[in-house]
Amino acid sequence: MPCLVMDSSVLASLSGAGALEGLRDLFCPIFVPEGVRFEIVEKGSEWEEAEFAQQAIIEGHWLLTRRCRNRKKVEQLKNRLDLGESEVIALAIEIGCLAAIDEKKGRKLAIQAGLRPIGSLGLLLLMKKAGIIPMVKTGIDLMLANGFRCSPDLISKILREADE
Repeated sequence: MPCLVMDSSVLASLSGAGALEGLRDLFCPIFVPEGVRFEIVEKGSEWEEAEFAQQAIIEGHWLLTRRCRNRKKVEQLKNRLDLGESEVIALAIEIGCLAAIDEKKGRKLAIQAGLRPIGSLGLLLLMKKAGIIPMVKTGIDLMLANGFRCSPDLISKILREADE
């Protein structure tokens, strides 16, 4: 199974949609950089929909907090991204994992760094294709209700790919 490094927005979106735990069947291990842990756990009041993610990070059984060693790369990326996204990209490069990032700028920089980022919608699609969740649309609707923002064109594309 491939490994995954997750950003705050993806953790919060999938947690609020009740789909976060499904990633355990697709990825192992699943890492959360220290900066993302801080955003989700310490500043948790900003991420009400992320309650399940907060608990999973605190327990540390399958969402594993990991320190990014390449601080130089993190500092370079922090000029253009927040700390969490910067650490996701740097850690994914460092340990050879897939990077889960929703923000357009972060995804662009991840691609420039040689990564293939995946977002919340792509992860929902993978879970459906693997038979982990029955429908992508249910997850998208829950994410949208929790404040997830995405272009209608991308949502339509994902739903077509999911045959929904």
